[in-house]
Amino acid sequence: AMGKDQKVSKWVWAPFSSTARNDGANFYHWVKAGVEYPDYPFARFNVHLDSVEYSEDEYSMYLANSEWTRSDTDLLMGLCRRLDLRWAVIHDRFTATPPRTIDQLQHRYYSVASRLAHVRLTLAAAGPIDPSNPISTLGTGSSSQSFNLSYESERRRQLEVAWSRSKEEEQEESDLRKELKLVEAQLRKLKKAGKGEEPGLASQPDPHDAANSLFHRPQPAAGVPYLQSARLENPVGVNGLSKTLIKKMSLVLAELEVEARPLPTKAVVDMYDHLRKSVVTLLTLQKIASKKESLLLQKKIEINRA
Repeated sequence: AMGKDQKVSKWVWAPFSSTARNDGANFYHWVKAGVEYPDYPFARFNVHLDSVEYSEDEYSMYLANSEWTRSDTDLLMGLCRRLDLRWAVIHDRFTATPPRTIDQLQHRYYSVASRLAHVRLTLAAAGPIDPSNPISTLGTGSSSQSFNLSYESERRRQLEVAWSRSKEEEQEESDLRKELKLVEAQLRKLKKAGKGEEPGLASQPDPHDAANSLFHRPQPAAGVPYLQSARLENPVGVNGLSKTLIKKMSLVLAELEVEARPLPTKAVVDMYDHLRKSVVTLLTLQKIASKKESLLLQKKIEINRA
């Protein structure tokens, strides 16, 4: 907020002109009283492209092209100068025959500009520069690098393909990107779990040995009785099965129509242990296969990107 003793600046409605215009027109705007501008402040942004100019000898010796006439080239250079390389407008205003694509117009313009710059720099290095034909007459939009017509044509073709995609194709691409993010997130999780080791390359324990270590037949000790029914409990704890694996194993057993607690005879419990070992081995192998598939998909994506 302004203080009580702070003075309010005085503004006046003053005329101004701009060197960016060549018609001498006068306009008005609000400015602070006592402030004078030698020129309109925004006139410095009125930067135009210097024209690409060449002589008769330069054109005949260095710029002649069987696909372009001198009149077509002159028309193109004039449009580029007047329209400041606004290629969509230049293409619309270019009325010469045969019709040219934007890529062809760009290729001709940049080829002439770069060729002319190379020739003049070569001649300047061999002797004094001709003041009547300075190198600065080349357009600021020219380049010493050759215009890659094939690359630009392919880029525009791919742009047209992307522009003309249907909603179904866009949705398919969006789904693929989401799937890729999930795969990359899973790979980061696997790398973190493997302490930086490449997923899939780290040594994997034998699923059969892991299952056998979980379900082992107890050795009776003399004078110490034990119940066969105790073997029906799933091994849990630090060295046992996780809750997730137990749940998956229970679903498989239920699908096979195996009772949750069968009759605990020695033969039945031995078969029950053998079945649970097979189920745990199957689930472990499925998890390893899923990791391998994720790794394979990631490698394919990296190869396609390369």
